[in-house]
Amino acid sequence: MRTVFSIRLSATAQQNLQAISAYSLQIWGAVQTEKYLSLIEQGLSSLLDNPEIGIARPDIKSGYRCLAVEKHRIFYQINTPFIDVLAILHSRMDIKNNFNLPS
Repeated sequence: MRTVFSIRLSATAQQNLQAISAYSLQIWGAVQTEKYLSLIEQGLSSLLDNPEIGIARPDIKSGYRCLAVEKHRIFYQINTPFIDVLAILHSRMDIKNNFNLPS
């Protein structure tokens, strides 16, 4: 029988989405913001069907994975039956700093 997964957004991931929305709205307008957030939502939905689609990121922490969606990266961990979304970061952001890793 197939495992049914649910997405859980961490407080950080929720804050990231709010920041993405606010920035996009300011720079690109409402229509483009809606389109971009929809792409991120589609990325999250794709994890429900195939949780291992993202690239393993043991350099951050064992069990962490990353899925690229446009200019952002969804960092997550599979904790059956949940997919815990840890952060949603722009590709230019410093991953080590955001995950408090040593330089």
